[in-house]
Amino acid sequence: MTAPHLLLTGLGLSLASLGPSLQEPEPNEDLAPPPRAVELDGDFARIPFTLDGGRPVPLVEAMVNGQGPFKFFYDTGASACVLDSAFVEELGIEVLGPTTVGDHTASARIPAQEVEMESLELEGVSFEGIPAVAFDRSQLRGAEVRGVLGLPLFHQHLLTIDYDKGVLSITKDLLPEKGPGIVPYGGAVLPEILIQVGEEELSCHIDSGSPTGLMLATAVAERLPHKTEPILVGKARTVNSVLEIWSVQLDATVVIAGNELVDPVVGYNEMLPNALIGYQVLKDLVVSIDQRSKRVRLLPPKPAEPPAEPAERGPSGAGQD
Repeated sequence: MTAPHLLLTGLGLSLASLGPSLQEPEPNEDLAPPPRAVELDGDFARIPFTLDGGRPVPLVEAMVNGQGPFKFFYDTGASACVLDSAFVEELGIEVLGPTTVGDHTASARIPAQEVEMESLELEGVSFEGIPAVAFDRSQLRGAEVRGVLGLPLFHQHLLTIDYDKGVLSITKDLLPEKGPGIVPYGGAVLPEILIQVGEEELSCHIDSGSPTGLMLATAVAERLPHKTEPILVGKARTVNSVLEIWSVQLDATVVIAGNELVDPVVGYNEMLPNALIGYQVLKDLVVSIDQRSKRVRLLPPKPAEPPAEPAERGPSGAGQD
């Protein structure tokens, strides 16, 4: 890792009612370097995940340097893999040098270390030479969860998060240029798509690490038509600061990659630079991210197929000798 000051967005803003914040620092430059080598057991891998890590963020199990398994969150809002410093010391993971981490809500930085995992194994896929950043995460999450796996991990593959099935799918397929729910993404660091909120077009970050739904910047929320008066719903603690979170029901339709939310209740705060969609929106979609083509696909899950009708049977004894 080369950036002297690393910020990792992700594990979004946490409402007090949703438990202690998992907000990680966030990158202000580029994504962290990807792993040196990635090997898939076949054409695809299906990695099961749960949402039992204390909040609705995909939680997977992984082997690190041949040891484990250990629990990690997976976060599309993390620009690097993040490890707890105690875990780094426990496994004797190589430390490359000092760095700092923080988030965009304050100028203060937290001392951290650039590190590298020799190997990381998930079900059906293995990685070698995985850059990461380590710092004391004990106030963000207990020892059970050892860190966060970030976006660069799957830079060579199509990643699909299926909340309905509880599976992360990794394939070698490319997302086509056009198709239902497919849109290009931009963003200086992490995936940001354009969404329509009433008459306004906004840049929106896809953040599987956020427990919220649609979050807006205060200036945007205040100028949109709304059905209810704004209310203060809680506070969010990030790495560097504490923010007030407000909520309001819009009198507008939100369109996200062709998916409509009619008059949704949204949250907002003064520090969010753009819009953000987290778990409360993503849980009703199948989310695919292709970092090679810089496209995403957001589709409702396919309805379960009805059970097959039992074959008709003739009268008792029919067909028997």
